Parts: sequence; C-alpha cells; structure tokens
Amino acid sequence: MNEMKGPTDREISLEILAPQSRATAVVVQTVPPEQTHEFLEWQRGITGDASLHPGYKYTEIYQPAPTTKAEWVTVVHFESNALLEAWINSPVRQKWVRNQGVEVYSLTRISSLENGQVLFE
Repeated sequence: MNEMKGPTDREISLEILAPQSRATAVVVQTVPPEQTHEFLEWQRGITGDASLHPGYKYTEIYQPAPTTKAEWVTVVHFESNALLEAWINSPVRQKWVRNQGVEVYSLTRISSLENGQVLFE
C-alpha cells in the first residue's frame, strides 16, 4: 500500500519539544483601543528587556478579536521554569509592570508538559 507523504514538520512549522524543555507565561491585558499605540510601545520595551534576561526565547502578541473585549494576549517563552520565574520576579520586569498603565487581567504560567498534559500554575 502506498501512503501519501504529507508536508514535513518543518514545512508546517511543527516543533515537537521534550518535556520541560521550555516554560511559558500567558498574560491577558485589557487595553482600550485608543491606547493601542502606547501599549505596543510598552510591549516593545518590556520585550527588549526580557530578551536580555537569561533563558529568554521569544514573545508572541495576539491582538484582540474584533468581536471581543479589548484583550491582548502575550505569550512569553523561556528555556526553563526557573529562568521564567527569575524574569517574572525581576526588578526590571516589576518596574515595567508598575508603569504599564493597562489592566493585567491574568497571568498564567505554563511550566512544562507531563504525560502529554500542559501544566498550568
């Protein structure tokens, strides 16, 4: 029987990670539409500082859906839970958070995968 070969993992941007290979924080922030520019400038600043912190991998920012509240979702990835926690508790990040001017709706840490399940803290 001939099986059709589909696209490779790389072609579809599929990355298969080992357990505890990364740690992730998910932040939901309510940003009034008229403050979008200021929020994105703030995001660029805090992301720039995060990128200098040990273990930083990358940040993803998702705009609000047109039919929902003005909630932006930011996903920050670090190499390990310890390095993510160090960033979250760092004086540099704390300064950014105090000066952001938008409401932080929630912060969820995804520390690892265990038996195929995502662990939220």
